[in-house]
Formats: sequence, C-alpha cells, structure tokens
Amino acid sequence: MRWDYFVCRGVGLVWMIMALLLQLPMATESGAVEQAAMPRTILAFYDSQKSLDELWFGHVHAYAELPLNHLGLEVRYHDIRDPFPEPSSIPEVRGALLWVNMESLPDPEAFLRWSSAMIKAGKRFVVMGSAPFYQNEDQKPVSLKVLNQFWKDLGIHAENQWVRRTYKVQFTKKRSFMVEFERRHAGVLSSFEVMTPKDLSARSYLVARYGVTDQEAAHLVMVTPNGGYVAAGYARYTDDENTQRQWYLNPFEFFGEAFATGDLPKPETNTLSGRRMYYSHIDGDGWRSLTQIKAYKKKSALVSRVVLDEVIDAFPDFPVTVGPIAADLDKSWYGTDRTRALAIEILKRPHVELGSHTYSHPLEWGFFEAYNPRAEEPYLDLFPPRRLEGVRGFMHAFGLKRKQEGSLPDSPGWRRVLNKKSVQKKVVQPYLSSHYRTPRAYGVEPFELYKELIGSVEVIEKLAPRGKKVRVMQWSGNTSPFKGALSMTKKYNLFNINGGDTRFDREFPSVAWVSPLGRRLNGIQQVYASNSNENTYTDLWTDRFFGFKHLVRTVMNTEAPNRVKPFNVYYHMYSGERLSSLNALRANLNYARSQKLIPVHTSRFTEVVEGFFTTQMIPEQGGGWRVKGRNGLQTIRIDHAVFKGVDFDRSQGVIGQTHYQGSLYVSLDAAKAEPRIVLRALGRADIDPFEKRPYLIGSRWEISHLKLDPEGRGTFSYRGFGFGRAESRWRMPKGSQGYTYDVYNKEGKRLHKGSAQTDDLGYLTISPPPLAVVNPVRVVVRVAGGGAS
Repeated sequence: MRWDYFVCRGVGLVWMIMALLLQLPMATESGAVEQAAMPRTILAFYDSQKSLDELWFGHVHAYAELPLNHLGLEVRYHDIRDPFPEPSSIPEVRGALLWVNMESLPDPEAFLRWSSAMIKAGKRFVVMGSAPFYQNEDQKPVSLKVLNQFWKDLGIHAENQWVRRTYKVQFTKKRSFMVEFERRHAGVLSSFEVMTPKDLSARSYLVARYGVTDQEAAHLVMVTPNGGYVAAGYARYTDDENTQRQWYLNPFEFFGEAFATGDLPKPETNTLSGRRMYYSHIDGDGWRSLTQIKAYKKKSALVSRVVLDEVIDAFPDFPVTVGPIAADLDKSWYGTDRTRALAIEILKRPHVELGSHTYSHPLEWGFFEAYNPRAEEPYLDLFPPRRLEGVRGFMHAFGLKRKQEGSLPDSPGWRRVLNKKSVQKKVVQPYLSSHYRTPRAYGVEPFELYKELIGSVEVIEKLAPRGKKVRVMQWSGNTSPFKGALSMTKKYNLFNINGGDTRFDREFPSVAWVSPLGRRLNGIQQVYASNSNENTYTDLWTDRFFGFKHLVRTVMNTEAPNRVKPFNVYYHMYSGERLSSLNALRANLNYARSQKLIPVHTSRFTEVVEGFFTTQMIPEQGGGWRVKGRNGLQTIRIDHAVFKGVDFDRSQGVIGQTHYQGSLYVSLDAAKAEPRIVLRALGRADIDPFEKRPYLIGSRWEISHLKLDPEGRGTFSYRGFGFGRAESRWRMPKGSQGYTYDVYNKEGKRLHKGSAQTDDLGYLTISPPPLAVVNPVRVVVRVAGGGAS
C-alpha cells in the first residue's frame, strides 16, 4: 500500500480530532467549563445558476423565514452547487430546510448522503414540497438504496407510490392546531407521494386515505424525532399570479416541533423594556412638491412643510427618522433655498433622527452593480428637468407622467464621462423593471456609489445641527441594494433599513405577507422595514389616498395572537400632499398614542435586529443561560412559560420580566455585557410573582443601569432614555407603599421631583411629566421617609 494513503488518512484523522475538540466545552479563565452556544441556524438551499430572485422570492425567504425568526432561528442560504459542510464543522447549525422550486439537483446522491450524515450528527432535517433529489440534471434516477436510506434516517418510509387522482381521497386525521391554519383544504386536492412514519415515534397531523381500507393512507404532514415532512401542495396556497397567498400549515407550530425550539430562549426583536417597540421613518420622496391641502395651498407650501407642522411637531412624543434625498437639497441638482431651509428646520428637532434616502434615488439597484455610464445614456432625456417639481418630477421616473416635459440640462459630468475613450461604446443593457422608466429618479451626473451613499450623508449633515450625524441609510426604489452598496454602509458605520413590504389585512389576509427580519448579503444584514408604506395602500400614489389608515389592521394582526413585528409607521413626504393622506397618517399616530408602546429611533430598532444575529445563548451548568454577544438586543423571550418566572436570586443583569401571550419576556440590562438568566417554577399564573427586589414590568422609556439597594430597603435607581412621558411600571416587594423619586440630567441637575404609591396589587408606576432632554436621565427611587441612595 502506498505511503501517501497513510498520510492522507492521518491528516483526515487530525482534522476529525480538531473538529471534535472544537465542539467540546471550553474552560473559562475562572476554571468553569463553558458550554457550546445553543444552535440557532437553519441551512436552506438555492441554485446560483438561477436568478437571485429565486432566492429572495422563493419559498423559504417569502414564507418560512418569518416564523423561523420568531422561533429564534436565523436562516443561512447554501448554494446547492457548492461543497456541503462537514456536519461536525457547523456546531451553530440546528438543522436544514429543503423547500425549493427545483425539479432536480446537480448531484442528488451526494446531497442525500450529506443529509443522512447531518441527521446522524444530530441535526434536524425538514423536507417540504416536491423533493428535487429523485434525479440529477441529466434526468438520471438516483440510487434507490441511497434514497431509501435518507428517508429511513429521517424516520419516514417511502412507499414508492404516487396518488395522482385525488377526487376520492378522504382525510382521516386533521389536527386543527397544525393544519388548516388560515385556509381549509377544499376543492381538488394536490396529488401526493405515499409516505408513512417509520415507527410510532413520529407524529402525524394530516393523514389522507386514498383506498378502501385505513391501511391505504398517506401521511402528508409529519414530525419525526429527526425533523419533519410536508407533502407538496399541503403547506401553503397561492394563486397563479401569486397575488394571494395563505398557509394551510401552521408554520409556527410545525417549525417549532420539527426543529425542537421549545427549550430555546428566543432573542426578541419586537420588545424593549417590557413593551412593544414603536418606530417611524420618512423617505424624502416628494420633498419639493406643492401641497394640495387648502389651508397650505394658498401659501404655496411644500408637502415637507405640511409634514413638519402637522406630524413631526404635532407628535413630539414619537421620534421619527427623516431621510431626505440629497438631490432635493443640493442646489447643483434640484435643491432650492426653500427645500434647504425646510431641511434645516426639520433636522434640528430633538426627536428627529437623521437618515438618508440616497443621493439620486436609485430605482433598480441591480442596474448599478457593474455600472457603465453608456448603459444609462438612453434614459438621459427621460430624467425630470429641474423645473419639474416635487411628486410630479419624482413620479416621472415611474412612467406615471408620460408626456415629455423637457430634457435633462446639459451636464458637464455626463459630457466628461461619455467622451472618455475608456468608456465602452457598446454595452449589454442591465435589467430594468417595467415599473420604471429610468433606472433612478434623478440623473444630473453619472452614478458613483460613494457619492450616492456617503455623499448624500455629507449633504444632509451640513444642514443639521453641529454634531448631529446621519445614522440610517433608507434604501430607495426596489430596496434591493447590491453587495457593494450594503458593504459601504457597514464600512461607514451606518445602519440600514427598507424592503419587506409587510401587510396583514383584508387585502393581504395572511401572515405569509409578513416579511422576515431582512436578508443577508456578504455577511451584512439588510434590515427590512417592519410595515409597508403608504405606496402599497394607494396604488403607487394614484388612488385611494386615504388608504394608509388601514395600517392599523396590520399593526393589530402582527401583535395577536403572536407579536411578530413592532409598530412601524413608515411613509413618504408626499403624504403631506392631500388632506385624506394626511388624515390617514395622523390616525395611525393617534392610534399609537392609545397603545402601551416604547417609542425608539429607527436606528435603535435596526441595532436590535443586528443583535438578533449575533446573540448566543450559552447553557450554564447550574441551570439557565448566559447571553453573549447580543449588542443592542435587550429582550429574551421564553415560550410556553405561563408557570415560569425569573429566579432573580440566581440571575444577573436582569431588569424585569413580563408575561404575555403565554411567553415570558425577560428584560436585560445594557450595562451588563453577559447577563445570566435562570428560571424558577411559579405556583400561579394570574399575577406577577412578588420578589425580594423591585423589577420592571414595562416602560415607555428604555431602562438600563439598574442599581438596587444592597440592604434591601426598596431603594433603587436606573438610567432612562426616551421620548414623551417617562412612564414605567414596577413590581415591588410585599409590603411596599409610598415612594419619592428624583430625575437628574447627565450633569446631575435635578429636573423633577415626584412621589408615587403602590396600588392594591403591589405595582408602582413612576410617571414624571414629558422631559425636554435628548440625553439619558437618572431616576432615583426612595422609600418615602427613607435616606438617600
């Protein structure tokens, strides 16, 4: 036998040992053994030889990723043509989900062998829809031995039989909590492959009898000890145009069981300091447009003036992120003294956060990924002339203004670029959606990525108060930035948002229209807006200008029965154009005022989302978990926790707890880098438990840096930051009654002194008046008649 055989085997053995060592618990500096983080990643699959639209509009991203996110799981997409990772090398992976729009795989046997290895390594595997591994791309059938071994490892027996005529099929078992979630199985049923559970350890939720006897039955929805299976056509419904979609399957229950998330603490992205988050952001589209609202029209007021007076200034208790389009402010593009003066007014408001909606408002981002100015040359006469103002000029790019109103002024920038010999004369025209007449809204100069993003930031910051910085890039157009654009925002420490278009109302009656947290490109997270803007409610701003008032329905449906999204009011400056649209916007804000929310800036929400993907839950040997790497995320949700509560004696860095919808929301202290959460059993579920120390139930301001009286006298202090009334509710120890509290600014000056009394149930509400501060305050609470802390 050759010597190189032993070398290769030796190297392989070394790698195997190293992989095993990486999975072993690590010793910390104190000598304690640190367990591995609980796996939270699900592998899903795509084909790089198809358009990326197949990925972002595919089954997993469009349907499954939102419920998976809710269950504390993130999705990582793997190219089906790349080598598959060794199962021992991906300890962070909990399982894999195969739900693809493919008829075959390049190497189905390699995929099946790897899938079996994943299962044997303890990873859970879920197959949904038509399985593409029965043949390769040359239509060569897969080995039955390999195929049957995979099904056996999954816990399923494939009968190698198809039922194509289903008119006589009858359901003999339907578990209502798992199937027919939003839509009943009715009409002509989908054909199906006959699958049965390998043994009694599997749980079947939808069983169809296709013959005379009960033995002639196919199990269409199953969860096995190693994963799950859903037959094609029994997970979700969609019409031929994909304008309607609904779930047959309950995705929260199914994925929760199939990926065994019951014991997994979930990083929570919708809740902060015990309350549902609220945030709002404005894209600057229409900034220069004249309003049609009668009271302002006679003054020839711009819509941005209307939004400032009627919304931003009228709701100072609700922060808002404003993202102008730099071209509307730059005088060498479309800016005027009036648009700039309004920007100065708006951006100086203390509750306004600075955002950017880019420089020239790209519509088709992919057009600019490998940009050649020649490709844009055919559109130069279609860009709005500088005399065409506001919404009219902006909508010009959408084809909503067909009449030619003048051509783009002669631009030295364009002449200089197009005359360069290095610029390729003939180019392959990049894709441009039929929704758009031009690849971007404005084209005074050739596209340049740095100017588009960072240049826009520089224009906006020059009009803002000194030291006030742009925090958020608000993606424009199709909101699908390419990798280079997303990487640039990360390089310059900008948060980013937009995309998703979440709706859940009578027009879009399904959680399938609720978007996931975002998408990941090049290891960088694009954060989706939590709700759609008024554009989708008004037929692209052509009709039903009152339509945005229906946002409230989506807000309600994404709060119950499960809180899956924060409260987000996302709109454009052109909402100030018409009285009906302005009234719709104000109705949403008035509804927000009626709710128990915690208003935050948009950047704060995006920071929480980014923390979701970095958070690690480390099991502790004595019970509980250590929370590591969470960044801005400050809430952990424990599901199925009606009779569970925080053990405050053994926990560290925990500010409070809130029971809601059968779950326990644990509020963490930002001052503690790695909090520890330990739970205990509760004897009753109808009241929050008393503890030896105060703890937070919920607050309208974000609470951190909690300090308790070490002598247990009930005195405590904390740092608060927020907008409007700084109301917070605390569970106090038994016997507590009267308290005084003082509010100090960062310089130590007292801003307010007040008193509060516990109610009959032992809750203390601290509610100083609205404070005109932009920095955190310190609140000191003392037992009435007690000493200073």
